[in-house]
Amino acid sequence: MNISIPFSISQEEAVCRLKGYIKKKREQNPEQAQSISLEWRGTEAEFRFESSGVAIQGLLVVHHKTLEIQAKIPLILKPFQKKIETVLIEHISGLFA
Repeated sequence: MNISIPFSISQEEAVCRLKGYIKKKREQNPEQAQSISLEWRGTEAEFRFESSGVAIQGLLVVHHKTLEIQAKIPLILKPFQKKIETVLIEHISGLFA
């Protein structure tokens, strides 16, 4: 799965908002936070999320005016890929508004 989400804020602000959003979600759902791994290196982050024994892993890359999400979707989730993409785009676009 490859998603590109445009934004009009600065690259630094985009990274800051993403980090803040993820921190907030972890605080709201501490049980799920244990299944989320996220490692930032500058404007890139490797992630891994597991739920019900199914893992999604990938890379977030914050460019100057776009966020790229590259993820490996397990075969079992392929039928839901479009829905996953739609939800991600909606949530993250709202974050950058």
